[in-house]
Amino acid sequence: MASQNTEHAGQHSLVWNIIGNQPAVSALQQSLTQSRHAHAYLFVGPRGVGKTALALAFAQALNCAEPNPPCGTCSQCRRIKQRLHPDITAIALEEGQREISIDKVRDLQHSLHLQPFEGVYRVTVIQDANRLSNEAANALLKTLEEPPEKAVLVLTSAEEEALLTTIRSRCRRVALYPVPRPVIEQALVEQHGVPPDQAEQLAVYARGLPGKALAALDNPGLLGALEGSLGTLRTLLGADTPGRLELSQTIAPAGTAGREELLLTMTYWLDWWRDLLLVETQCEAGLNYPQELDHYRAAAQQIDLQQCRRAIAAARDASRQIEQNANPRLVMDVLALNLPRYRQATIAE
Repeated sequence: MASQNTEHAGQHSLVWNIIGNQPAVSALQQSLTQSRHAHAYLFVGPRGVGKTALALAFAQALNCAEPNPPCGTCSQCRRIKQRLHPDITAIALEEGQREISIDKVRDLQHSLHLQPFEGVYRVTVIQDANRLSNEAANALLKTLEEPPEKAVLVLTSAEEEALLTTIRSRCRRVALYPVPRPVIEQALVEQHGVPPDQAEQLAVYARGLPGKALAALDNPGLLGALEGSLGTLRTLLGADTPGRLELSQTIAPAGTAGREELLLTMTYWLDWWRDLLLVETQCEAGLNYPQELDHYRAAAQQIDLQQCRRAIAAARDASRQIEQNANPRLVMDVLALNLPRYRQATIAE
């Protein structure tokens, strides 16, 4: 019976075009089958795990001409996938903005109270709902307390605890988790026609996050950015103090420009340090970047376990400060000076 349930869940995942997270897909499918879906949902999980993709697939299931599961080919499904459906809207943080404004929520409240134009339900997705301003979050509560009959609201967040408790309590929670590497690799081959060698490379890069793999598939430069970031980190570790400060200026932009790119770099660096920690503890399986193994082994000869842990703590603190809009240049200067050193020649290519 367990194997049948697993297979059934996998079929739903394939039909919904979602990579992994079959329990979440199956739970949503069951709520529709039993006509017990909620008016508001909170999809939680790390950035890139597929929260928005699942929200759009759920919108298809709610409006499909042949639901349970959605066909994916009718006019409703196609228009939702192409993001052209008039009843499906998405709210996201705008470029250069720190918060989602109350004006966005007011527009949302107005549209949700209108009858669906083409579909069965109006569906609005609020991406990164934890970035709602205080005023916007409080205004949203009114809609959650008195939801329109033919409307469904889906909030997504990688930082669940940053949302108001009152908002979380009024949404049905759906958790998404990192997807095993073989599942991502298989989906890339079977669903996206990616050659096996490339699929393996993308799955390693994704670190359990299908969205990262698909983004790199569309933009091969992302893989180059990863390799460049890791190379920069190795150069930084081998540099003296003046060299580190000079390199820090090239990594971190002046002011706030490029903050998202810097946060992505910090993600790569944190993964590198976590991998080194595994190597330090004689555990070389499950590395984020197995291609770096020779570098890890060389670095482990000069960086001890305590230094590695301090470096992880320092990188986490730097990421947190950057997210809180601290000056990136100053943050990176401090981080560069606090990372351990080792002889660069030891890990020369």
